[in-house]
Amino acid sequence: MEELYINVSFDDFCPRSGFGLPGDPSVKLLLGLREEFPEIKYTFFTVPKAEFEIEPRWKVVVKRRLHWLGLINKLTSFKISSEDWLITKHQEWLKFVKDNVEKKIFEIGQHGYNHYAPFFTPSAEFSGLTETETEKTVRDGKNVLAVLSVVNSFRSPAWGLNNHLEKVLCNQGFKYLSLDAKLSTLKFDGKVFFIPQQYSIDSNVLKEDLVGKNYLFIKGHLPPQLENGVTEENVNNLCKVLRELNKKFFVRFIFLDDIKSLYEAGKLRGVEIL
Repeated sequence: MEELYINVSFDDFCPRSGFGLPGDPSVKLLLGLREEFPEIKYTFFTVPKAEFEIEPRWKVVVKRRLHWLGLINKLTSFKISSEDWLITKHQEWLKFVKDNVEKKIFEIGQHGYNHYAPFFTPSAEFSGLTETETEKTVRDGKNVLAVLSVVNSFRSPAWGLNNHLEKVLCNQGFKYLSLDAKLSTLKFDGKVFFIPQQYSIDSNVLKEDLVGKNYLFIKGHLPPQLENGVTEENVNNLCKVLRELNKKFFVRFIFLDDIKSLYEAGKLRGVEIL
């Protein structure tokens, strides 16, 4: 059977209840998958200082429409957390994460700095930032995450972009960028790999055509209240897809940091060269 390289990633990892604490049901579900899939590993896109709150969907829709009408004020801003979630202040969580990084079960990617933007798409942190603001935000987040591991991958919070972000990330040494929710093909420009999103765990069917490709990038969110959050239903979806793939391929789970060596060894098919 042909090898299929699979990366499984989740967003919004941080030391908040429901977002990645060791005792969270979502974390237990993911670690429990190793009973059936002993080699599964996870890329967690981590928020260095999570300052956002998840609001009810109806409230988000109302606020966004008010923003479009020009009503931008304190009442229509998205909700900010009242607690300090800087990861370096949560030593037990840091130990839990470091232990799993050392065991090569977790890989840490950067997911902005505070994942908060008061008047853009909820939590689209980089929308509207200047180049200087973008540089500082990325650098501050990377410096905080250094307590966990070297970080080479980045996913933009809520897919929020600006005209400077990609250049800033390249200048700061990132090698794996996840900036486009619609990207379905792994791309490489000679220095940086652009990571696709081919399957979301809220579906129990893999719709992506893998013809010509021997890789699959799977995505979800840790908070269970989000559409593709880690719930029993969505984890069952993931299991169903993985079981089907196991029948057709020799599945190998990878970190994003494995991509460069696999590519250089000629093991990845279907990579688009830019």
